[in-house]
Amino acid sequence: MSGVLELTRERLGWPTRQEIMWPKGSGPRVIADLAKRKIETAIRRLNVDIHVGVLAANPRSDKTEEPLAIVCDFASN
Repeated sequence: MSGVLELTRERLGWPTRQEIMWPKGSGPRVIADLAKRKIETAIRRLNVDIHVGVLAANPRSDKTEEPLAIVCDFASN
């Protein structure tokens, strides 16, 4: 995957890529799963290598809250 996400994550103090793409908390995980189904699946049909996750205020929370951002990580060629 692209180093852009890693660079952005480091500079902005975001959680790890793992916590963005596969959050541990049940709340953020529900939102991430929905984003993957709706956005990642649709874009992959266009033959684009992408991973979708969510930037949550607390990726370990069990509360379902709106994400701070939907994060799309495209493979670089």
